[in-house]
Amino acid sequence: MLVVRPHPGQLVTTGVKFLTPVGHGLRDLAQLAQRRLTALEERYRSQLAAGKKRPDRMEIAPKLQALETEAHELFEAESYAEAEKKCIEMIALDHASVPAYRLLGEVYVATKSYKEAREVYRFLLKLNKQDDDALAHLGTIASQQGNLAEAKEDLIGALAINKEAASNHLQLCEIYRELGEYTNAVHECQEAVRLEPNNPKMIDALLGAALLAKDKPTAWSALDQLKNVNPENQKL
Repeated sequence: MLVVRPHPGQLVTTGVKFLTPVGHGLRDLAQLAQRRLTALEERYRSQLAAGKKRPDRMEIAPKLQALETEAHELFEAESYAEAEKKCIEMIALDHASVPAYRLLGEVYVATKSYKEAREVYRFLLKLNKQDDDALAHLGTIASQQGNLAEAKEDLIGALAINKEAASNHLQLCEIYRELGEYTNAVHECQEAVRLEPNNPKMIDALLGAALLAKDKPTAWSALDQLKNVNPENQKL
């Protein structure tokens, strides 16, 4: 049974075999997360092997949408344990609910439960090997943990799937900068600016990378572009 504690002393149960430690603190939540995700993966595999049909989406769609809305609102309010509970409720309705897993990953990243977050995004990749968003998140997690080589590999993989994600180009630029690969950093920032030519953040990153690479023509060009889109920039 799923046991949650939305308020001290109050128990709510559903027919799903997961335990959500609402009220126990984020540390307890993180410790139990991997067991839940492993159970979810085993359930998903066993249902596929048994040839069971996935739930009728027309029947469950309104409930899923309502839960997703609630989960996002709770996440934005930083009520992470409650948001996690809503994600699990979504998964109870549809064990392959991609939106539920995506938000669950965001919850674990926000609470710095990186091990659990990696499990979520790896599971999403098992559902869809071409999930560039999951790969990019794995890169973000690796970067935050100081694993720059792994982060670089994940982001290159994400961009191989989808080259039009400006934020991923920017993140890869930052990783190249930290690795001292300044020419590669310039290239990635140029791609980010190509995709979002009026975004001061992208242009500023290109300027910084070009200066590190001692690429004066690119630096002057980026400076001119930055003046046009953000004349109030204090750096100018």
